Amino acid sequence: TINPQAVCAGTVGSVWAAAGTCAVDPCNGVCCTGTVCATSTFDGCVGGTYTGGVASCTPNPCAPPGVCCRGATCNTTITTSAACTASLVGGTAGAAFPTAAACNTGAVSSTPCCYANYNKVNGVTVTDIFDFLGDWFAGSPFANTGGTGAPAALSVQNIFDFLTNWFNGGCS
Repeated sequence: TINPQAVCAGTVGSVWAAAGTCAVDPCNGVCCTGTVCATSTFDGCVGGTYTGGVASCTPNPCAPPGVCCRGATCNTTITTSAACTASLVGGTAGAAFPTAAACNTGAVSSTPCCYANYNKVNGVTVTDIFDFLGDWFAGSPFANTGGTGAPAALSVQNIFDFLTNWFNGGCS
């Protein structure tokens, strides 16, 4: 006969609750060693950083933060690469999700988002200028150089900011 209490006790991060069910052990949490995540007790988290109250590694709470770069914009509220790419609708803007804790400072900047590489393909090329202009004339929020990708009124200044980034050359 299988003893459900014994099975529960053998499941990492679980405890046999008073109600006769298997529940999340309030004494367990997550141990982050770099980007590697493991459920653990505080004492068992040797050489890592313990996060109590979080008993799951899905999604990975140890993953480094990232920013969503779409066209000539940068956004910190889109938290996964898949969501960053999925948020593109129409137009020619491309998307990238570099590891960073914060967005670029100002409209003329190359890191962490390379505004000049508008389509995020093959580095900075002349095609990026045409893709940017196509989206700017279509009113795409990703042509708002230095913006977040949220809908906003575009201005001629966006064109000048993009071209300044483009003529500055490569991106880090």
